[in-house]
Amino acid sequence: MLNFVEGHARFKVGNKKQFFEIAYGSCKECKYLVFFCLKRDWIKTKDYNEVLGLLNEAGAMLWSLIEGLEKKQTN
Repeated sequence: MLNFVEGHARFKVGNKKQFFEIAYGSCKECKYLVFFCLKRDWIKTKDYNEVLGLLNEAGAMLWSLIEGLEKKQTN
């Protein structure tokens, strides 16, 4: 999520979008890591579901920001 913070501080649309895309990829990586932890029995299913929901929500918000910046770039 630090890439999101860095992207938010950027002024150029292309730079901002690049950092948001990296943050989106990191969010996807986190989803796998949480799944891995579940399969290793390091976390409970309840905790997995809660974290997965938060990651899905964050990913959707990031994707929405990325799409908005793509529209700005094409206009």
